[in-house]
Amino acid sequence: MARETNKARLTPSALAARLKKMRHQAHASAALMPVALPTPLLERQLLRSAADIRARGLAADHFYAKAAQLVIESCTRMPLVHEATDPYFELPDDRKPENAWRFSARLLNIADSLWALRQIDGFAEMCARLRKMDLRYSASELEGARLFQRAGFAVRFKAPVEKEGQDFDFAATKSGANLNVEVSTVGTTAYRARTVTNVLKQEYRQLPTGEPGVIVLDIPHAWYENFGPGLSETMAQDALAVMRNVTRLNAVIFLSQRYIDMGTHPIRGAYGQLIFGFAIQANVHAQRYVDELRGFIDGTIAEHLPAVEGQLPEYRLATDFFRWADTFWNARQS
Repeated sequence: MARETNKARLTPSALAARLKKMRHQAHASAALMPVALPTPLLERQLLRSAADIRARGLAADHFYAKAAQLVIESCTRMPLVHEATDPYFELPDDRKPENAWRFSARLLNIADSLWALRQIDGFAEMCARLRKMDLRYSASELEGARLFQRAGFAVRFKAPVEKEGQDFDFAATKSGANLNVEVSTVGTTAYRARTVTNVLKQEYRQLPTGEPGVIVLDIPHAWYENFGPGLSETMAQDALAVMRNVTRLNAVIFLSQRYIDMGTHPIRGAYGQLIFGFAIQANVHAQRYVDELRGFIDGTIAEHLPAVEGQLPEYRLATDFFRWADTFWNARQS
């Protein structure tokens, strides 16, 4: 999917002003017409896009990326391909031709998550947060919610309350057991034990007292590349060092965004996929044991990742988002 290039870069203050105006307009649009997926307008746009992309002789991947863009814009009411676009969609590596697919991979990941979560309680609130936060954090929050959803939990996003002990991101419920979940990201490129423990201590304060909680921490994949083997075990020890002294934190889930380069295809060109790897550390000192979380930790959610990387293209295309998009891509005869 092609992106617009900036002919003249705006100053940081001008960009901030432009983004503020876009967010205000998006908020007004959502207030006038509540966010929902799908909408008749979105479906008409997809039919036109599919016809145009087929007429240009392009592969289905181009349509999937366009569909992802339209889904995200339908939820946020903000343009993604814009000079004020969040830097998550304009990472330095994207500027290398062989890495251009990473842009579409991030689009597809967020759109796939939005589609999977479209019927949860608090979906409109989740979309409102997409307008306010940086998209790398949003992608982590969405992936954290999907992990719980795959494990059979009902997920509910809540409005921020900006009060310590009440400002967690979403609740996950299963068989009457409720977990409060807080999501955070780390931006440093090199692992430091103090970074992990400081973030966990800070995010722990957002969890309500006397109730089971989980922290989902998205760490840069560069940590694995720079640290080498054993990082997961090392971070588990960091988590245990924090959890040893707390009782309302039942587990820490470490997420990591990983790009799988699948080489060059004669039609598709350079392509690949973004996946989230994860590692989980439980707290044996938690005040309230949650049996449903134990099943989660024991491998329920691990099944969403294919065992062989070569299966990734087929796995990706099997999700609900792609099956839905295919109804428009395959509508050429209708």
